[in-house]
Amino acid sequence: MVEGLGECVASIDQGLAPREMVILAEDCETMVSRYRDVLGCRLTETFAGEYWYSDLETTSGIRTGIAPASEVGVKPSDRSANPVVLQVGVPAVRALFEHIEKAGGTPTFGPSFDEGGQFWYGGFADLEGNPILGGGDVSCP
Repeated sequence: MVEGLGECVASIDQGLAPREMVILAEDCETMVSRYRDVLGCRLTETFAGEYWYSDLETTSGIRTGIAPASEVGVKPSDRSANPVVLQVGVPAVRALFEHIEKAGGTPTFGPSFDEGGQFWYGGFADLEGNPILGGGDVSCP
C-alpha cells in the first residue's frame, strides 16, 4: 500500500461535498445559450484555455457545468436513454412546460399529476437530447 494512502481515503468521506452537475455537450456555446435563455441560468464563468468549461447558476443556486464531451473522451450516443438525469423542482410545472414549448422545446412526457404523492411532474429534453425531469407542488400546477 502507498504510504499515506489510508489517511487520504479515510478523509474522502468527511471531505466529500456536492458540486455542480456537468453536461458533456457537442456544441457547448449553443448549450450555454439555451440554458441561459430558456431556463434562466446565469453564466458565472467560462474557462477557454487548454480545457473549455462554463459554469452556470440559477437564481435559486443550482449550478451546472457545460464542457465538451470530446475533451474528456466521451462520444455521446442516444441521450434519451441516459440513466442519469437532471431533476429540477419548480413551483408551477405546467407553466414551465408552456415556457419550454414556447421556446421551441418539446416535452417528452407530462405534465401529469400524481394522485398518491399529490404533485405535478413531467419530462423534457435539452437541446442535445439530455433528459430533464421537472416536479412541483400540488398547490401550484
